[in-house]
Amino acid sequence: MTIPEKPQGVIWTDAQWQSIYATGQDVLVAAAAGSGKTAVLVERIIQKILRDGIDVDRLLVVTFTNLSAREMKHRVDQRIQEASIADPANAHLKNQRIKIHQAQISTLHSFCLKLIQQHYDVLNIDPNFRTSSEAENILLLEQTIDEVIEQHYDILDPAFIELTEQLSSDRSDDQFRMIIKQLYFFSVANPDPTNWLDQLVTPYEEEAQQAQLIQLLTDLSKVFITAAYDALNKAYDLFSMMDGVDKHLAVIEDERRLMGRVLEGGFIDIPYLTGHEFGARLPNVTAKIKEANEMMVDALEDAKLQYKKYKSLIDKVKNDYFSREADDLKADMQQLAPRVK
Repeated sequence: MTIPEKPQGVIWTDAQWQSIYATGQDVLVAAAAGSGKTAVLVERIIQKILRDGIDVDRLLVVTFTNLSAREMKHRVDQRIQEASIADPANAHLKNQRIKIHQAQISTLHSFCLKLIQQHYDVLNIDPNFRTSSEAENILLLEQTIDEVIEQHYDILDPAFIELTEQLSSDRSDDQFRMIIKQLYFFSVANPDPTNWLDQLVTPYEEEAQQAQLIQLLTDLSKVFITAAYDALNKAYDLFSMMDGVDKHLAVIEDERRLMGRVLEGGFIDIPYLTGHEFGARLPNVTAKIKEANEMMVDALEDAKLQYKKYKSLIDKVKNDYFSREADDLKADMQQLAPRVK
């Protein structure tokens, strides 16, 4: 079925119109929050009902949250009622007002649960099964972690003892247990949790992967450094509009020279970055300066905030990304490989 021509004066953009009426192919609609994705999907459902004569309970519509599912169902029901009032003789629309209550508009989890409940015999499971609550899941996880840890303590596994000593404090192994839980939650968020866990050790054993990770750190650091440089330049531009701030401008100008050296040639000079002090203290903004710039109080505060942002970003890069030499990081990863495994 071809896409109908968009009439004049409709609220939909060309892209939204295409999304509503496209058929015979997979359709991916990617747009920012609040751009009307839900409205487009509701309209697509309505047109399937009105234009194609499809029953609403023959459609599968899944969302990520219960709130979204309820909102979607309410909107579809509302549109069906409006269409039925406009065309009271339409028997198809009258049927939809009844069938909307059986329509499969729900979260993905709810749909899967309903599917299992309807076909428990094929799956060979107890028809009286139920899903565990969030609280029960946490208790089961805690119980399982306790059992596994106790088993390893009982056999005095040397590798396990060394691992717990590294990841626990002198008083308790709470930190160690927290790491286990975090790994569990990360793993089950993947399509193949076991394979994801097995692959974690690869970067610790293979030098090529280590080099890739270090390059990734460098690339990420460049994002922060560029943002820091932008904040520094904004601070300079704002202070340049004011009177009596020559000392402030001198400090920022020195910082700009340092940053220019770090980013010279489009590459990050890591030794220069780690070997120099950045973020010199700005002179105080005195009452005299505030008085001289009384019409620019907001700009003055913004200038100070931009410089503070610059210092924060540079500190983050130096502390989080380049606190160790690359060769030291590689050596640490190789040493940690048996423990990760």
